[in-house]
Amino acid sequence: MIAFRISHPKLATWIKSLSLLYYEHYGKSSDYVVSWFDDPENWSTKNSGNKSICVEISTKADVDSLLYKITLFVNTGLVQVQGYHKDTFLDKDFPVLVKLVNIIYMATNTDESGSCKINTTQSGSATDLSEQTNIKQMSTLIDSNNKKDLASHNDRTVSKDKSGQVHETNDISQSDMNVAHFQPDQMFSRMEARFTLALDKIFMQQSDLFNSKFQLMEHYYKQSIETNNNFKMLQDTITTILKPTSDNDKLAARIVSLEKENIILKSSVNEFKNTSAINIECWKSKIETQKSQMELKSQDTRIKDLQSGISDLQTKLNNKISKIEEMASAYNSVSENLKHKEDEVLSLKLHLSQDNTNDFQEVKLKHPKTRNTKHVVLIGTPNIKGIDPNKLSSKYSAEKHEAFTLEQTDHVISELEVTPDILVLHSLSNAVRSTPNEKSIEYLHTIIDSAKEKFNDTKIVISLQTPRPDEESLNNKVQILSLMAKEDLRNEPNVEICDNSNMAFKGSALQKYLDPKDNYHLSLNGTKMLASNIRDTIDRILALPPRTLMKRNVNKYNYTPPRGQRDNTNDFFAR
Repeated sequence: MIAFRISHPKLATWIKSLSLLYYEHYGKSSDYVVSWFDDPENWSTKNSGNKSICVEISTKADVDSLLYKITLFVNTGLVQVQGYHKDTFLDKDFPVLVKLVNIIYMATNTDESGSCKINTTQSGSATDLSEQTNIKQMSTLIDSNNKKDLASHNDRTVSKDKSGQVHETNDISQSDMNVAHFQPDQMFSRMEARFTLALDKIFMQQSDLFNSKFQLMEHYYKQSIETNNNFKMLQDTITTILKPTSDNDKLAARIVSLEKENIILKSSVNEFKNTSAINIECWKSKIETQKSQMELKSQDTRIKDLQSGISDLQTKLNNKISKIEEMASAYNSVSENLKHKEDEVLSLKLHLSQDNTNDFQEVKLKHPKTRNTKHVVLIGTPNIKGIDPNKLSSKYSAEKHEAFTLEQTDHVISELEVTPDILVLHSLSNAVRSTPNEKSIEYLHTIIDSAKEKFNDTKIVISLQTPRPDEESLNNKVQILSLMAKEDLRNEPNVEICDNSNMAFKGSALQKYLDPKDNYHLSLNGTKMLASNIRDTIDRILALPPRTLMKRNVNKYNYTPPRGQRDNTNDFFAR
């Protein structure tokens, strides 16, 4: 801690210096935060005690932001500086404060002894102690021999804990400080010098005041004499003027008549002014009325023109709107048609290799059938009614049995007498409406197990359902059942899946493959697509080479039909 005492005559000067340096200078800086407050807050109360002014200088850091705290006790003049950076105050701020105090004190007091000086001598010779600042810096390390003397004066107590950290306490007694700094000889000499100087100043001020008052009284006396003389001369002049004469009487009568004429002329002039003002106001009102009427007429004309223009624009706008609506409706219809065409084109591109809308041809065998020829048994719903098993392929023989339900399918399998090489089952379509998907899958597993038990080496082909556009819920159920069958039979040995999803596009059935009467049974193209899918699955199981598409030349005379009427049907010939 750093402590020093200032005299009461310079108390206001030090407060002003602290305000200039910290509140005005550091307070406006962006690097510091200055807090200025009084302790206690209200000094007007009787129990306010020792009044003090506190100044805290901090930085904007998050940790250890306080640099030091300055406390000025107004009653005693004691100044205390506390904080980790108190040496910064001693080295940097204190010299600036001393210079500010000297400048302010010299500006407000012409006494040469008012300069603030630091007492650097120990003898304390002729320097005025009231005009200097005694600095007392308390050391944190005190010799053990001096602790008793310091304890007697209650100046500072320094305690150390086990870690070596110094704790400072501010237990300075004000009365002991006064006793420590009390020097009678210097105080008496200072009082004698001050009294002498004060008496000298008082005498000089009284003499200057007396001289100034005497000079002022002499000046006013001379002015009063001159004023009296001038007043006497003015009285004499007025007396001579007021003496009764005949000329004066005539002049007075003339003045009275002139005043009357002047009054009459003034009244006539005022009357003329009033009349002129009234006429001017009348003409102004007439002009303003005509102007407003003309403006109203012009505005009415403009409004009518604008209304006619608005009506014309409204008519044109309505025509444009109607045209836009017509064009929008035409655009929507064209867009819808284009969308359907794009879907159809995309579907045709996707299924071009499988969309064989030609009629299957029955191919005669070059060699008589023997038992070595592969045999295929096709069992399914009425959707396979249009499939001719003899036209599927020349590499294997085929037979067809209709079964409307899964139960009938199981019954047909149990009555088969010939062991087929490939068993094709298309029996899930009718189970969608009446049976839950889980039970259908369970029953299908039962049929597969019974078929495997009866025919050990037979390959089983499960033909999945065709799309159902008649009801959206049934179509969704068909897709779910197909996914369940694919997942459950994915690792089933000797079981293959025939996927018929190429009859739909993005989950929606393509109308060309369905009978338009009920949207359930297959059309001619749908039957051909189903037969093509089954045939491709059988070819894949038998490891047959891929089929070659050959376009039959039915245009005998090289006739090219118009666009949209060309026959793209293909015939499959024997390999």
